[in-house]
Amino acid sequence: LADITAQAGLVTVPKPESQRFRQVEFLPLSGNRVLVILVINQHEVQNKIIQTHEPFDAEQLKAAATLINEQFSGCTLEEIDVRLKHELQEARSRIDRLMEDNLTFANKALLPSVGSDNDYCMAGESRLLDAASPDELAHLKTLFGALERKKEVLHLLEQSSSAQGVKIFIGQEAGLSVLGNFSLITAPYGDGKKTLGVLGVIGPTRMEYNRVIPVVDLTARMLTQALSN
Repeated sequence: LADITAQAGLVTVPKPESQRFRQVEFLPLSGNRVLVILVINQHEVQNKIIQTHEPFDAEQLKAAATLINEQFSGCTLEEIDVRLKHELQEARSRIDRLMEDNLTFANKALLPSVGSDNDYCMAGESRLLDAASPDELAHLKTLFGALERKKEVLHLLEQSSSAQGVKIFIGQEAGLSVLGNFSLITAPYGDGKKTLGVLGVIGPTRMEYNRVIPVVDLTARMLTQALSN
């Protein structure tokens, strides 16, 4: 989107309730570090490194992965979050140290992969700087601050997720003062059954809407078609 429209492009990641856990594998690294290989939905693989309170060998990690896969495979990450909180509390009340360790391990391995840092991805911010007029340049600091905090922008994107097709937020008329003289053009994408997220473009209010709007619309439709297959 950023390359085609010459503006800044963004896309939200699927919400936790849309992400279904399939399986996890743990590989020991040096010290107390563990490599987590997490499979979400059908084919989405996420890798990350977590720090544990004590070192675990390969056999212990294999046993932990087997337990987690048996208990949580097929659950959404939202369901796992609720179950882990409940089962951790029960394990502590029973003073079941082994079960508590396994549940804490599962919580650290599975749930941090979905959080505020991953609400949406953005690219092409430099394009806004390169093409900005003096007035727009003065406002970009405020806009970039809002994009970093995410809360205000996510509010607009949440409105877009329930829209049918393209939605346009033009400058301060959108009810978000931080947009200033910039606009946000969005469209929802899904898997053919439900909406999974939103993609869009941020650019100056003077951008060529007749060129950008069809690109956003077509990209959302193509992504939906790909995810449906």
